[in-house]
Amino acid sequence: MKHSLCCCCKSFDLLIFKGKILDVYRAPEPTDILWENLHKTFKDKTSARFKTAIATFFLLALSTVCIIVLSNFQEGLNHNDGSFFEKYLVGLVVINIEIYTIEFVIFIVLKKLASLEGH
Repeated sequence: MKHSLCCCCKSFDLLIFKGKILDVYRAPEPTDILWENLHKTFKDKTSARFKTAIATFFLLALSTVCIIVLSNFQEGLNHNDGSFFEKYLVGLVVINIEIYTIEFVIFIVLKKLASLEGH
């Protein structure tokens, strides 16, 4: 049985089945569905998300520790009476390269973890 209802000057049909209004939505496009994930249960999905979150936390904690250690190393170089090469070239160039390497590794690992999670 169909009934019409006017809402915001738009007319649409209400579908009623056994006295209750049915909410009907357009089905998603077949390309929007991840068919390989249909067999996964809520528990499997939650477990994958949890593992990704834990791995991300440890990766970020490790990178934070590395950056703190490198910063302390750089401060130690600045307080020494070493040559210009030791203070600035090693302190700035090498440490910055190491930080960029850490950021690149984080990017690659997080990308891999997201793909394993199945989104």
